[in-house]
Amino acid sequence: MKTLNLFALLVGLALAFTTASAQPRITVSPQTIVVNPVPSYGVEVFVDKDSSGSGSPTYQIGEAISVGVRVSEAAYVYVFNVRSTGEVVQILPNRYDQDGQNNYLQAGETKYFPPRGARYAFNVDGPNGLDKVIAVASRTQLDTRQLADFTGTGNFATSNIGQDGFAQTFSIVVTPIPQEDWVTDTALFYVGSQAVAPTTPAPQPAPQPGTVLFNNPYLLAYPGSSVTYLDSQEAEFEVGASLTDVYTNFHNQMTQSGWQRVALEIKNNQAQASYQLNGQYVELELKGMGASGRYRLEIISL
Repeated sequence: MKTLNLFALLVGLALAFTTASAQPRITVSPQTIVVNPVPSYGVEVFVDKDSSGSGSPTYQIGEAISVGVRVSEAAYVYVFNVRSTGEVVQILPNRYDQDGQNNYLQAGETKYFPPRGARYAFNVDGPNGLDKVIAVASRTQLDTRQLADFTGTGNFATSNIGQDGFAQTFSIVVTPIPQEDWVTDTALFYVGSQAVAPTTPAPQPAPQPGTVLFNNPYLLAYPGSSVTYLDSQEAEFEVGASLTDVYTNFHNQMTQSGWQRVALEIKNNQAQASYQLNGQYVELELKGMGASGRYRLEIISL
């Protein structure tokens, strides 16, 4: 029996994408890779230690694992695993056997990988961490070659686009498809241990003059601005500067404090960006309030 590693995927996304204006928003979060906010049917993916798909069981490195997927109505189903190293492995469809080549499931049908009697097995590989398996169901076939591609004689399509690249590319793949025609689900499992490593406190920027707007993340008011409203998550202020200049100032403060930006969209006099630090995710929303020089800044914990 041939043994294949089911590669590890660390948690770590807090992104948001907007598709064409006629479609609702596509959301990417730490809980799932890509979320359709208005699905019309369902797909479920799960591992053998948790058939509900709602838990986070633990597997040791080298332990055998089985992945299951089912749909509530007939659809083409794609299952991916993405490693923390940036490698993407497409579990379904695959070229290993006939069962793996057929990725069209009937309503209520469940498929397991490896299937019973398969000539291969999935064994959990390191590093330790919280892993994900992502299932995508679509009423029409998807071209997933940008996500994972078959090379040479390999039986499983792979790529090295990483977590961010997977999410961004998938959002492009489904953009032309009606919003109600596709849906996703994600199964979580721990590799090695559920222990959480201690985090390092975020470094604070050097003190400088100005009103403190927020403490987590630590942000000072834009230089020369007049703050008209302030609470724990929202601030309103007036300043004679462009939205781009104001956002850039807040972005620089975030990066000085150790935050890493993972998504940004500037559109219609609004800047929306997501940041992560030590497993914590926040969304920064800066919006022009009509009158020139008036802004609202919101910090949302994800």
